[in-house]
Amino acid sequence: MPAACSASGPSGSNNLPTVRALFWLRSNETMNPFAHTHTVMHRVHAAMVYWARDLLLEAGIEGANVFSRFQDERTAGDHIVLMPYKMTPWPKLVEQDRPINLLARGDDRSVPRFWASLGSALRDGVEECYDLGKGPRMAPAVPLASMPAPLAAWYAAQSPDDDDRWCVVNGSAKFGRLPTLMWERPLSIRTFYLILASDAAARQGDVAGSFAVPALGVVTLGLQQRRSINVKLPSVAVPPKLDGFLRAMAGSCEAPASEVLEQLSDELGQEQDYRMTITPVPDLPSDDFANVMRSLDRPLQPVVHVAIQVSVGGIPVFQPGASPTMNTPRD
Repeated sequence: MPAACSASGPSGSNNLPTVRALFWLRSNETMNPFAHTHTVMHRVHAAMVYWARDLLLEAGIEGANVFSRFQDERTAGDHIVLMPYKMTPWPKLVEQDRPINLLARGDDRSVPRFWASLGSALRDGVEECYDLGKGPRMAPAVPLASMPAPLAAWYAAQSPDDDDRWCVVNGSAKFGRLPTLMWERPLSIRTFYLILASDAAARQGDVAGSFAVPALGVVTLGLQQRRSINVKLPSVAVPPKLDGFLRAMAGSCEAPASEVLEQLSDELGQEQDYRMTITPVPDLPSDDFANVMRSLDRPLQPVVHVAIQVSVGGIPVFQPGASPTMNTPRD
């Protein structure tokens, strides 16, 4: 990420700033949770810097830089610093709750929109493709003979040696276990920023020509009227069998369900746009603020205090539903 964003170009449109070209994830790659969190936090921080830059551009303030760390004020000129000074789990670090069932009806804000849509489409496909009310069955398993051909072929192709065992056998009949798609609950991290402005005119004694107070006024207004950022984030790791299952189910459903499943399968592993809200934070107590500025070796000056919250660590889990073991001995 560049050390500074210069507010010296055209302001562009009024669209929310979007960070796109920092790290790219090819569709055949996966990221472990730590690498994914690193990329997410990097892009969100860059989006914050670009958000402040775009506000200055829209206000017609040309030539001012936006930094993410303090600079040598003798040479930096007019600039704004967005300094992250605290990160904390929000509301607190606690043992995570049970996973979220994406096939259940309802809405949970901690689930990304793409995965919520995929869960809904998968639920509709289950209702259409599985015969849950006729003939012999072992809940939650369904005879392959009652399934549409593409879905039955997917089950038949699964290795009986796999740990997840999608297909079970009872006598001469084969049964497919119903799918489950869960979302492991993420951890929310809230990052707090101090936004400060430094101007050459004030340092030279020209109070009337000050850059700092007008610039911070623009940022404060932006918290009310431009308080969202769009960030393009990489995909979390995709369960290895999910893509093949979605395509088999798409081939087994009628339109429009088949088209929705095909589109979602095509988008697996791709980067997704996320909208995040920048929230104003009540001022620090005077003593705490003075201590922060003293530790930074900075004089007391106007600041804007904001925070942004990011969810990390959430992953999808795709596996067959519970099924009785067919060779369990009886007393």
